[in-house]
Amino acid sequence: MSQNLIKVRQGGTGLSSLTQYLLLYADTTNTVSQIPIGTAGQVLRSFGAGVAPSFSTLVSGGYKAANQSVTTSTTLVDCTGLSFAIDANATMNFILDFASTANSSGGMKWAFTIPSGATGKVTGQGNNTTATDSVSVTTGFGATSGVAASQKSRLFGTIVNSTNAGTVQFQFAQNASFGTSTIVLAGATITAYRVA
Repeated sequence: MSQNLIKVRQGGTGLSSLTQYLLLYADTTNTVSQIPIGTAGQVLRSFGAGVAPSFSTLVSGGYKAANQSVTTSTTLVDCTGLSFAIDANATMNFILDFASTANSSGGMKWAFTIPSGATGKVTGQGNNTTATDSVSVTTGFGATSGVAASQKSRLFGTIVNSTNAGTVQFQFAQNASFGTSTIVLAGATITAYRVA
């Protein structure tokens, strides 16, 4: 025996089935739709009248549990633990705090990888190793002779993402290839906040 769907105006959903864990919302005055569930840690956000609510990442970040070094190499590598997730079409501000050691002959450089189509700027504070003016996150900053043996740095940045959700990843390397390691020390943190 076939079952008749109960329409919205009669107190039903008008749907023949529901997907487990999804949320219902009225997409018009006569129809009900479902909101896909977000990923772990996301929250349900309103984007104003006429736009369906959706799950998004408001706060994201990472922590560096162990030292990481680069020796005789100027090739940027992912700095493990220092990345954050970013939703499609999101704008996020971030703060990265890290301590590092380097020989002034090898120095240090850093940059970020970002999702395709995203843009971003970053500036920082540190012992002559971080940019004092905003630079592109993908270009970053590098220094050799100005690098102190041991230093603390703080980077401030903004990422404006396009249609590709993904990851923002901090990278580092030596600014000039040298036999004494450039090291990012354990305990570094990166925290990002969605602003749009």
